[in-house]
This record gives sequence, C-alpha cells and structure tokens, in this order.
Amino acid sequence: MFVKPTPACLRAVEVAKRALESRGHELVEIEAPNIRTLALLYYAIVSGDGGDTVLKELENQDVDKRIQSLIRIVRAPQFVHSLARFLPTNKVTDVLSMTGRKTVYELWQHHLAAKEERAAFLRRWESARLDALVCVSSVMPAGRQGTCSELTPTVWPTFIFNLLNMPAGVVPVTHVTMDDDSKLNHYRRRDMLDTKIIKSCLGSEGLPVTAQVVALPYQGEKCLRVMKEIETVVGVSGPVEPPF
Repeated sequence: MFVKPTPACLRAVEVAKRALESRGHELVEIEAPNIRTLALLYYAIVSGDGGDTVLKELENQDVDKRIQSLIRIVRAPQFVHSLARFLPTNKVTDVLSMTGRKTVYELWQHHLAAKEERAAFLRRWESARLDALVCVSSVMPAGRQGTCSELTPTVWPTFIFNLLNMPAGVVPVTHVTMDDDSKLNHYRRRDMLDTKIIKSCLGSEGLPVTAQVVALPYQGEKCLRVMKEIETVVGVSGPVEPPF
C-alpha cells in the first residue's frame, strides 16, 4: 500500500458494494495492482522533463501559494532527488527519489515498467472475469483549505488508473460519520504525510465520500452503467445516513 485510505473512504467502498449486491450483482475480491509501484511510476513519468512543461506555463504569472510546495519539488536541484534514494524509505523520500529530470532511456524504462504492470493487472482482471472494479476514489475526504498541495499522494486511486489507461468515475455514496472521525485516532502514522492526513481529516463529519468505479479500456459506457446502478440505490448526492 502506498498511502492507506482513511476509515470513511474504506466504508464508502463497502456501501457501494452492498448497493450493487442489492441490485442483484455478484461482487468478488481481486488482488489489487502493485499500488506503490504504479504510484511512483506515475510520479517518475510526469516529472520526466524536470518540470519544464509546467514551469513554462507558469512563466510571468503569480503562483498561488497553495501550490508553492509542489513547485518547490519540481524546481528542486537534481542532487536532491538523487540524495533521496539513499535516505530511509518513506512516502516522501520515495516520491522525491522518483521525481526529477530523466534521460530518454530512463523515461522509456519507466514507460515499459508501467506497461508490464498494466498487462499483469489485466491478466488478473480477465482471470476473475470482471465487468468493473469498485474501489476507493481517494485516501481521504476533501481536505482542509490550503492543504491540498501537501497531500497529492492521497489521490493515488485516481492517477494509477490514468497510468493504466482505464476509464473511471466516482459516485457519492455516503458522508463522514462521527464514528469515521473517531477511528482516525487509530490511523497508523508512519511519516509526516500520515500525520498531515489525520490533521486535515479530523472534524470532517458530514462531508461527502465517494467510491470509484473502473472498467476496461474502451468500455467507459460499462463504467457509467455501474455508477448508475450505485446511484439508483444511494441517491444522486449520497445518503445523509449510511444506507447499510
């Protein structure tokens, strides 16, 4: 696991699962793709040009302070990314070690690794004879204002499927409950990112929580149909109280 989902987001998947079962669908568990590997490959590939494309777009513009930390990572000297490879491993040093400018050869190797991960996951998908996948859409509900730039690893559930080139969508299925909030006290803190997640989530009772539906490439209509099935049970904006 790259970044562990919070209790509310895990419960949202269970709500979506039960909604589909109530409509007569059969749900089975499937081994997840190698999430940590895919997340780090994503960071490696999107930063392959050393941030030149992003920085070009920001030339002569006032940069919003809420994304300053992201810009600092992009602008970090190459030796910082290289040094991170020798530091104790955690989510922050892992991301730093994979970001930064790449040679053409290095970039192609990352693309090849992503292609191999995709093929392995599709084999598991076909073996399980799935129509669609239901999973978390984010590690946490909406964060506190001003914290988003520090919490980009929390959206790995969406960007790994971008990397896998699979259509996906999110459906509101529930809201954060008092019980979800209290369970954050038992959320495992392994590094400063985990601490920031808890700090941003505490007191989020009442915020909407979504589940994600994923389908095979070029089967976006099937993804939408499964989303509609969930929405039929839980409502358009998700129930105020958990339906199950």
